[in-house]
Amino acid sequence: DMDGTCLYQLRRIVTSTDAKLVLTSSWKMYFLRGDVNPVRKYFENRLKSFGMELYDIAPNLGTGKRATEIKAWLKEHPEFKSYVILDDNMFPGFQRMKEHLCMTDWSNGGLTAEHSDRAIEILNR
Repeated sequence: DMDGTCLYQLRRIVTSTDAKLVLTSSWKMYFLRGDVNPVRKYFENRLKSFGMELYDIAPNLGTGKRATEIKAWLKEHPEFKSYVILDDNMFPGFQRMKEHLCMTDWSNGGLTAEHSDRAIEILNR
């Protein structure tokens, strides 16, 4: 589920920094399939209900390669100099990207105001 409180915090990040949303999580598989499926529609509608939309989707390079996928996306989009990674899992390679990493905790509220403040700080550097 996409919690409304967390979506509010995400919107706060986006509106405060003019950030673009690039999907890197496993949710992206519902977009990469190429059809309009119920999960994809739900995801898009929840974002839209909070005034947001996806800018792009990171490539799929295989399970657990999220850092590599992010780097590949950034290489293809050099116009983006500032970015933040919001995740509740420490994937291989994230340690080398720690200055861009904002770790959330799904079991303790997900994306909180504290995380949003940190993400905004990272994006405004």
